[in-house]
Amino acid sequence: MNPDLILMIPSFVALGAFVGFCAGLLGIGGGLILVPALYYLFKIFGMVDGGDDIFIHTALATSMAIILPTGISSSWAQIKRKAVDWTMIRLMTPGLMMGVICGIFLVTKMEGDVLKIIFAIGLSLIALSMIFKREHSKIFPILIQKKCAYPFSILFGIVAIFLGIGGAVMNVPYLNRAGIPLKSAIATGAVLGVIISFVATIGYVVSGDGALGYINIEALVMIGPASILMAPLGVKVSHALPVRKLRIILASLLVIVSINMIYEAFK
Repeated sequence: MNPDLILMIPSFVALGAFVGFCAGLLGIGGGLILVPALYYLFKIFGMVDGGDDIFIHTALATSMAIILPTGISSSWAQIKRKAVDWTMIRLMTPGLMMGVICGIFLVTKMEGDVLKIIFAIGLSLIALSMIFKREHSKIFPILIQKKCAYPFSILFGIVAIFLGIGGAVMNVPYLNRAGIPLKSAIATGAVLGVIISFVATIGYVVSGDGALGYINIEALVMIGPASILMAPLGVKVSHALPVRKLRIILASLLVIVSINMIYEAFK
């Protein structure tokens, strides 16, 4: 067997297991971990043609493709529990789709170093919000109105593309601040995440070269199953461990990763 495969396969399977476990344990989107990890693994194993400039593009696209099946699974479970607020789905879907399309157009035109900087800054902001997260927030009913929901959903769609995430980290707090109960906000955010990742996956397939465009099929096959299998274990363990402290540790690690990516971009 090729020596690279001996290291590559376990590395990607382990990443999938870690992403799924963290998603279940901490309730975070896998893209926050997937994008930087994929970027570095693509560099280490030389899996992407086109040099360093294309690594971050492929990492963002592949992250979206990996998120999609996991999101469908969790969304279906939420739909069966009748926890989804379909009014908010109808309200936010058009804007999210427009934002995703705009985001893909912008991402595919940008140089890799610029994307690294944007991703690293966005990752740092989200990580800091995880550290300083407040459990109770004031409600703003105006957020349910179209004049607010439409522009915000466009923004969320664009940001999701630049960070390679399903958008729950933005959609869920927004819905909760709008007055949607937290459990319903989480369920609705899961469905909105599927919409984002579905449109994004199609967009990356169409905009890139080859059968799957910017998506790396090898990484998708190795990471996807492990991620799906480990997510339920993360949920189970979350009831026995101090999740708040674990979230702070992971967020601190993400800040360090983002600083390293900025250094690489300016190096």
